[in-house]
Amino acid sequence: MNKSKKWILPSGTCVEDVLFNEGISLSIESLIHSWTIDLSDLETKKLFTDEDWCEIEKTVYKQPLIDENVAKTLSRFRNVRKIADLRTVLDTTSYKDKNEPFEQEKHFDAEWIEHYGAIEVKGLFDQINSPERCKDAFKLGKSIHDMFACLAQSVKFNEEKVRQLQVVGLQHSGMLVKFVSIVNSKLTIYKLFVGLKLQISQLSYPKAGIKV
Repeated sequence: MNKSKKWILPSGTCVEDVLFNEGISLSIESLIHSWTIDLSDLETKKLFTDEDWCEIEKTVYKQPLIDENVAKTLSRFRNVRKIADLRTVLDTTSYKDKNEPFEQEKHFDAEWIEHYGAIEVKGLFDQINSPERCKDAFKLGKSIHDMFACLAQSVKFNEEKVRQLQVVGLQHSGMLVKFVSIVNSKLTIYKLFVGLKLQISQLSYPKAGIKV
């Protein structure tokens, strides 16, 4: 790889080289093999100095505010309890009112919202670091990494546009939900960070009249 394309930290550390050297020594698959730094993973943090880790964390993006139109379209699913309910909602409701003309600014996100993230669901919650939860967390990280890569390809890997991309994911375990997000620091390096961890009963959006 051309060195000019690599992520060189102010200390001189090359992030790609660190991940490559660690990746070839691992006996099991890791997000590192997808050039992804999981900011919640203490083992990955140990690969860097405190100074380098602070630099890596600098460009963590904040979760965007929820658009009111998006919140309203998601509220269609608030009473879904089983697959049949989900099918009924999808078959009988829409992200816009009947006969309402499509407006790019108002409806675009609501129309394509299913393409913006991924989800892993487990019916019961056992332990925070149980093998099943760790496995699901890894699968979710891989999924949103691949989704991000497809989005980056769709904009022809334009660096300015790729910097503005963010793919989110949800990990459900019983009534506990964890939000994760992936962004791009250099065209070859992705960063996964964990956001809120909530009980489902805490989710609400008062402005749109939504409470789950």
